[in-house]
Amino acid sequence: MRFFAPVIALWALPLLALFVVLPQAADIEEQAVRDPLPATVVVGERERNYIQEAVLVFDLAPSAPVAVQVDGLVTSLHVASGDEITQGRDLVSLDGVKLRAHLGAQPFYRELGEGAKGSDVAELSAYLAATGHANTLGRDNAFSASMTKAVKAYQKSVGAAETGIFTPGLTIYVPPGVAQVRQVGATVGARLAAGDALLTGPDRPTSLAVEKSGEAPLRVLGLPGPFIAHLRATQLPLTSLTPEAPEVDALYTALVKGGATVTASEEGAPRATVSGVRISVAEPRTVGTVPAGAVFASPSGTLCVFVLDTESAGAGGKAEGSDAVVLAEAGPLEGELAVTAVDADLVGAAIVRDPSRLSADEHAACA
Repeated sequence: MRFFAPVIALWALPLLALFVVLPQAADIEEQAVRDPLPATVVVGERERNYIQEAVLVFDLAPSAPVAVQVDGLVTSLHVASGDEITQGRDLVSLDGVKLRAHLGAQPFYRELGEGAKGSDVAELSAYLAATGHANTLGRDNAFSASMTKAVKAYQKSVGAAETGIFTPGLTIYVPPGVAQVRQVGATVGARLAAGDALLTGPDRPTSLAVEKSGEAPLRVLGLPGPFIAHLRATQLPLTSLTPEAPEVDALYTALVKGGATVTASEEGAPRATVSGVRISVAEPRTVGTVPAGAVFASPSGTLCVFVLDTESAGAGGKAEGSDAVVLAEAGPLEGELAVTAVDADLVGAAIVRDPSRLSADEHAACA
């Protein structure tokens, strides 16, 4: 044994150094260069726009019908389902006369010729110009000789008698929001009477509901507007999450034109769901930021941070005393890991970094 004991000891020493001494030395070395976490931290500041993917749900209603204003035999149809309706587009020919689309605030309602004055004369002047018949409006919105010439040119282009007097039946009024043909209600050879529907447009949105996408709660709920709807690189303004009908219609039209994914309801009330949209506040808000571990959750679910006076921290950042502050706002900060957004009025305050080390009495103050 006296001979073998030294040999065994010499053989075991390298193993002891490898499995025991070296790991302990590495831990000691790591502790020597590691900065200890402070007991307190100062609440930071960020600009937050709460951007988040959302689902927009539009309630729909049938659009107003597009009707003719004169009697006649349908001799030709110039539109079909799915066609776009633009100012001055040929829609139908009655008794060989082409009737063109008039997109405006209101339809023409009377004959207009030299001597007539009014807002409808100004509307006619703009309509003639938009359809390629330049003219000059008279003083005080008067029907001018220039307009007479333009009306004759317009009448010639549609196959009507060149009288120089404009009649409402030469156009078909298209109500606002009807920009596309859903269904044509007339056939060649049929007779139409004044007031009969020529075509209908798509259902139009009447109201909007903004809903969450996925399981995450919608962060913009409860926040004051205005907001922005983001569709790829396009930003669409939104005054509130429950806007009035004209704004709803404008938003829906912009989303459809922008290529948004629209899903129609299969049953129940007509409804369209638009996905692939993100919602944010238009003006970013300032929020405080703290490490996620600095937020304490009480058994009742109340969230708090423990705020200290700047003079209450002892040497080395040790907290000597703190007050629990209930958070009105607390949630993950998008784009940053382990960071929680808190009330803006806490920015600059010193708080306890790890409230789990506080006493039960201090925890009880978070209620």
